[in-house]
Amino acid sequence: GRTGAVRRLTAVLRPGTGRFTLNLAAGDMARDAVRNAVLAVERLGLSLGERDAAFNIEGGGNVDGPSMGLAAALVLLSALQERPLRQDVAVTGEIALDGAVLPVGGLLQKRVAAREAGFRRILQPRDGGYLPRDCVGVTTLQEAAEAAFADG
Repeated sequence: GRTGAVRRLTAVLRPGTGRFTLNLAAGDMARDAVRNAVLAVERLGLSLGERDAAFNIEGGGNVDGPSMGLAAALVLLSALQERPLRQDVAVTGEIALDGAVLPVGGLLQKRVAAREAGFRRILQPRDGGYLPRDCVGVTTLQEAAEAAFADG
């Protein structure tokens, strides 16, 4: 059966040329998700400019699927705006180039894993289906940011 996993994702900025890096072990799907996240954040008017972003999936390992895209966009927004994200929120969702949050599979398993890890709120794509009380359904990066930032 499928299981959900919780991984901590961080991003730091450093002087550079507007590129990003991600753990090599994360795999191609994870790199694609981060690339989409960078482009979606740019559509909000924020650019890496003369900085590089280093993304790290703590614990390493391959990420199988686009589900980390929304989380990557939020940690990049946090780094660029120097605004902390809420630490009680788990995030899943594919991010499109235009900032739309797209559906992902395994939501039930991801919710279970997030709750077992102690998260009190879960941001996920709004797909019109059942949404438990501890879940916030979002359709855009902007909506997700409003729910994810500590000062929001």
